[in-house]
Amino acid sequence: MTLSPEQKKASFVKRARVSAYAGKWLSLAGIILGGIGLFFAPIHWGVIVVMGIAAVILQAPRQIAWRSQNDVLELISLAAMPLLLGVLSLLWLKPTGVLSLGVVLQALGGFFITLGVFHMLTRDHTLKLADEIEQQP
Repeated sequence: MTLSPEQKKASFVKRARVSAYAGKWLSLAGIILGGIGLFFAPIHWGVIVVMGIAAVILQAPRQIAWRSQNDVLELISLAAMPLLLGVLSLLWLKPTGVLSLGVVLQALGGFFITLGVFHMLTRDHTLKLADEIEQQP
């Protein structure tokens, strides 16, 4: 199914607006995932911090994708998180002997808590971005 240019633009506006208000839910998901991870494994700050930093960095290409209405770029930015976690698991966690479900859940928790806080802090910016996209010809 091919969307008209107006439908495509409306889709990106909606994505930005939903994202602007998703912060508390993303943080809650992160707290739950991280908490479960802590139940199964001792805390592993390194992977939590790396994933948290990645959460913020990966928002830049996503917002560029919204502004340029580029589905492929948005898909790449969304797919980057699980790929990064897989690479970290294989190249860092497994060789050091700490790869476990608990540590992976902690990493996801770090990602989603940081992402949620980021969305809460940048809500007004993201809503302005949605308005900009909506005003594009």
